[in-house]
Amino acid sequence: MFDMKTRNLVVVCITIFVILLLIGILFWPTLYRYEKLMVDDKTPVLVRTNRLTKYTEKYNIANGKWVSTVKYQRKSSVNVQELLYEERARITGYARLLYGSFSVDVYNGSDLTIKKLRFRIIAKEKNGSVRWDREFDSDTFISPLSTGICYFFVGDTDIIGSQCDWYINKVWGYKEWSVYNLSMLQDIVRAELTSKRMVLLQKEFENNDDAILEAFIRFLPCGEQIVIKNLAVEYGVGSVLDKIFEQYDKDSR
Repeated sequence: MFDMKTRNLVVVCITIFVILLLIGILFWPTLYRYEKLMVDDKTPVLVRTNRLTKYTEKYNIANGKWVSTVKYQRKSSVNVQELLYEERARITGYARLLYGSFSVDVYNGSDLTIKKLRFRIIAKEKNGSVRWDREFDSDTFISPLSTGICYFFVGDTDIIGSQCDWYINKVWGYKEWSVYNLSMLQDIVRAELTSKRMVLLQKEFENNDDAILEAFIRFLPCGEQIVIKNLAVEYGVGSVLDKIFEQYDKDSR
């Protein structure tokens, strides 16, 4: 048997649950919130927003389907790659290890922008024996010929800098666009890119960067095809497409 205090607590809990349920029914009737937006003050567009994820879609009258209002985003538009030994040798630094925290002032002497480094740290006992030998990854952003800081926790708070050896094992980065190469690509885009072609590319190959670029250069002169293919190798397909779309946006304003 429940005492009076327990019964009152149960009644209160049930009451709160019923109130929350009524609020959900009256004020949150569906998973989506629907709105009507006007385009150019003339054309109405029905938009729905997922109340949980905030993901927004618009209703396409032509095919009767809901489509995303967000354009396709590439996972990585730059061509991030592991640096070869010659380039990696130009990445230097000064490290400190104190109370379990490892920090490095990294100087990027290469012509690539550094996105990630992998450090090897060998912690030693006072007698010189190896306590552990581990690798640590650190995401960063260091422009060419500049200095950045990498900082992470290694775990052991009793090790100091004089009791460890450290190395930069691997480096990942990408090449920034030169003014000359960017200008050359922009000139090709200005001469060849049309609104009709861009619409066709977006519809036919929406999520395939390689296919979009191939379709774009298909009818270009042979010399310009070679130029764009070489730029794609140097900077990455996604990065080249970003520059093409940027130039198109400027020219279509």
